[in-house]
Amino acid sequence: MVLAALLLVLAPQVSDFEKGMRAKEDETRLATVALLAKESDPKSEKLLTAALKDVDWEVVERAAEALAERSAKGAVAELTKLALDAPL
Repeated sequence: MVLAALLLVLAPQVSDFEKGMRAKEDETRLATVALLAKESDPKSEKLLTAALKDVDWEVVERAAEALAERSAKGAVAELTKLALDAPL
């Protein structure tokens, strides 16, 4: 029981991820995407899907890779739209 409580305290919260994805610095958003890629929480998939609309192409690319690695069926429509509409 103590271990579970400790893990909850030490684990990044979704609100921390949301803050990271709203950061002005590209590096912060990239680091947040890298952390989200390792998360199994379904909420992380939503944040990664939202990252597909980031202004920095590298953030978008890393988010797409993370979604592909987890076979995120919920992101198929956004990934398809990105593939068709993204600038070359």
